[in-house]
Amino acid sequence: RYKLLPMFHNRIRFFADIQAELLMAYAQRIDSSVDAFEKSLSYSFVRSVPNSANSDGKSHTGIEDLKRLCRWLNSAGFVSRTIKEWGEDAFFLELWHEVTLRASRNTSTSPLPSPTSSESSDQLQETSSVYQEEQITVDEGTVFDDPAGSFDSSCEKIQSLIIKNVSKGFFNGLKAYCRKNTWSRSDIYNIDPTIISHQPLCKQPETTATSKDNNVNIEIELSPELYTPLSDLAHSLTFLSNHLPIRVFKSIFKEISKEIEDYLWNRVLMRNQFSEMGGRQFEVDMIKGLFTVGKRWVQKPENYFRRLKDVCVLLTIPSSHQTTSAAKQNNSAQQKTLSQIMRVLFDNDLEITEVHKVLENLSIYHLSPEEARDV
Repeated sequence: RYKLLPMFHNRIRFFADIQAELLMAYAQRIDSSVDAFEKSLSYSFVRSVPNSANSDGKSHTGIEDLKRLCRWLNSAGFVSRTIKEWGEDAFFLELWHEVTLRASRNTSTSPLPSPTSSESSDQLQETSSVYQEEQITVDEGTVFDDPAGSFDSSCEKIQSLIIKNVSKGFFNGLKAYCRKNTWSRSDIYNIDPTIISHQPLCKQPETTATSKDNNVNIEIELSPELYTPLSDLAHSLTFLSNHLPIRVFKSIFKEISKEIEDYLWNRVLMRNQFSEMGGRQFEVDMIKGLFTVGKRWVQKPENYFRRLKDVCVLLTIPSSHQTTSAAKQNNSAQQKTLSQIMRVLFDNDLEITEVHKVLENLSIYHLSPEEARDV
């Protein structure tokens, strides 16, 4: 379309009054839709709570919200990527070059010519050559920087809403799990925790409890309070992975993981005391529950929950020395008892580096000594 506009002032007028105006209008339209959605978001969660037992209704409502958010995100992202590519085109680079030259001539006025400007192309060329002789530095950028910035801002806002939508939906389903008050008990498992084999849970293939040579292997089941929220979380993530570019999805998955980790830290770990059996139950809930949700999309999803992964190690440190054959094969760090670790953590005379070394010997790399003490 610019072929019919040989004059610079006509080209820049077409760009400013039509092309850029249309782009900004579309960006504002997306923004207004997102703003309206954000205002109604809290009400949508309120409406979904009474029907939380109805999995069809709840899932449908959540997915409908995600459909709209994904549609806006994909649209804004596509326009942003496209106009950034346009901005690198030789024609638009020359247009930007001319605009910045004019702006340098008189920074107090707009570089755009007035609608009544009668400046000829010869005058424009003369102006351009003058500035080249004066070695005016042309600002880096493109004519699409402003509209691209608007679409990028919309993308960030929409991604934030997707993270908030999925996280809050998961948190609503976790209410029963957060109300559990059995973490400090051992009697609910009807077994003496002092004779439990402390093999890593993720390496135990058994699905039933067995007893041999006074060594008990227990396959602790996932907490039933997690079944529904984990299923809903997997459903939401599956939808996002099918409707978003993989790079965008992984970024959103990472942020959702952070939200979930912080929530469980504050609502479960910091509000309860754990027995050894309670710690093993939490480990099962993480390793066989939460950590498995992202396996279809990312390698080692447990690395997105590094603090929770370390907590599982800390909560399952035996309260007394192991006497099983498997225990004899463990190194000295693994044979440390909980009371020994506690003495190290609360010893104010120890250098912080020594405390870190003890934690690292336990394969705890992402908890600070303060956080370990809190747990």
